[in-house]
Amino acid sequence: MSEELKTTEEVKTTEGNEGVGVETHVNEGVEVKTYTQEELQKSIDMAIAKKMAKMPTKEELAEYTKHKESMKTEAEKQTETIQKLTILEQEKNNVLRENTLLKKGVNLEDIDYVLFTVGKMEGDFETNLATFLLANTKYLTIKEKQTTGVAVNRSGNTHDDGVMAILKAKHPDL
Repeated sequence: MSEELKTTEEVKTTEGNEGVGVETHVNEGVEVKTYTQEELQKSIDMAIAKKMAKMPTKEELAEYTKHKESMKTEAEKQTETIQKLTILEQEKNNVLRENTLLKKGVNLEDIDYVLFTVGKMEGDFETNLATFLLANTKYLTIKEKQTTGVAVNRSGNTHDDGVMAILKAKHPDL
């Protein structure tokens, strides 16, 4: 260990242009230089500026995109058009199906779930929807009530109670 100390020279400090010290160490014949934070930041900024100078401008990128688009073959353009058409057809079908769900009285909160569930079923959408809604009436806003056309008094009372009695006393034509 004492030999390492003998081969290492003393630290030399020099003053830079900005009054920043640069230390130079000599260790076994290899000179090691340490930099201050300002010098390191200058070096990084210069490296970034060099890399940015090599990057294309927005205009050059736009021109490249136009060139790339013009180089596409007719088959590629046709494939893109077919993909766009397919997406538009799917969106149209979803809108028509959502409209059907609204007409059938499905809750607004449940439309996405019902659409997804019925859409995954095999067969005709309308038929599947009717079957699904019969089995799952909880998704409907207006639940159909079965009526026989005959009024039923379930309370068993034939005379009026409470507020109705008071109203009929004041207005006998009710």
